[in-house]
Amino acid sequence: MLLKELFEEVSPTQLHDVEKFADKLWKKLGIEIHFTRHFIDRLNDERNGKPISSAELIRLFKKEYSENGSGISELEGNKEAILKDLFTEINLPFVMKDAKDGEVMVAKTIMRKRDFKSDDKAFTIDK
Repeated sequence: MLLKELFEEVSPTQLHDVEKFADKLWKKLGIEIHFTRHFIDRLNDERNGKPISSAELIRLFKKEYSENGSGISELEGNKEAILKDLFTEINLPFVMKDAKDGEVMVAKTIMRKRDFKSDDKAFTIDK
């Protein structure tokens, strides 16, 4: 059996549900969530090793909101940063863009990688 056959992808419907959940939660801080095409492609990439699940995405957005939401909401427009989950090893680089009704967090990509390095500010969560 090929690795690709063992790899369960997050469906477009599941990703839409994650986005709806995240939008509803982060709206309290004036932030809307958007996923780029590259994010969607990388989400289901077998280089992640263990597949990234929709439950892990919900956990990431929920914990980041509760632990780092106020700091993230203070980022100025076009500022790049990373949501980093040390427990699941998920890294989500994003750019914060100004919008008419607040800000938009544009998730550029995602990957499961233990030692992800970047010069951008990291908002880190763990267990």
